[in-house]
Amino acid sequence: MIMDLSQTGLEMWLKPHEVELMRIVWAAEGAMDSRTAWKLLEERGHIRSRATVINFLKGAAQRGWLEMVQEGVKGGDRFLYVPSKDYPCEASFTQELVMSVVKTMGDLLGVSFMVKQRRVSEGRNNETTA
Repeated sequence: MIMDLSQTGLEMWLKPHEVELMRIVWAAEGAMDSRTAWKLLEERGHIRSRATVINFLKGAAQRGWLEMVQEGVKGGDRFLYVPSKDYPCEASFTQELVMSVVKTMGDLLGVSFMVKQRRVSEGRNNETTA
């Protein structure tokens, strides 16, 4: 993953439409299919092909950012997406990305950083040391 230092927030790591797709899934009440996510993305001003949306959602699930649930429907299967247990909200996802950068920098420099962090998950904070 490439970090763009000219951006702020999640846009440092993800394209604007990808950030918006993650926010759409995090805000959903229940599972979200790719068609609904695509329509909501367009409503928010991010015009992308449906294939782009499907590919990003599947990739996010493969990386563990989202969970993919397969649902059998007439005519075949469809995939639904929900926030992963590790990243139930934007704050926990952002925190993990930042901690990954800190660890990578430490590895490159040959040092270990002791960082006291609060694991953010749906309104609860759990302190850990990384």
